[in-house]
Amino acid sequence: MQPGQRLFKAASGGLIITGVIHLIGQFAGRPTDPAAEQLFAAMDGYRLPFPLGMTPSILDIYRNLGLTMSVTLVGLGLQNLLVARRTPPPPLLLRSLAGSSTVIVGVLVGLEAYYEISPPLVLLTVVAGLFLLSWIRLPATA
Repeated sequence: MQPGQRLFKAASGGLIITGVIHLIGQFAGRPTDPAAEQLFAAMDGYRLPFPLGMTPSILDIYRNLGLTMSVTLVGLGLQNLLVARRTPPPPLLLRSLAGSSTVIVGVLVGLEAYYEISPPLVLLTVVAGLFLLSWIRLPATA
């Protein structure tokens, strides 16, 4: 196993775990206090006219974005693990994936920090760090 490969696999597994936790959160229920109920009713009632005759509610868009985040995190993690399981994995490809994953997850960390959403902020910060360390450790030449 080449240097950095275990870190890369750990980071990719972390993406999958984060995506699964995010997915569980999508179906864990929502607050039931009167203000939250009023907010969700308003989100469900307000519809946007989109092309092709579509009229999703703000709640539909909210749910779609949450599920998209889950699918994207799990998909990126699986894609990375599929490449990493090759024997031996191409070193430059692995390093390129580690670099691009560092950037992608780093941007997500920035978004979570900006919008102050701490659970994914913490998990994705750890994952970004693992990807960065794997990128540093993986060989830069073939």
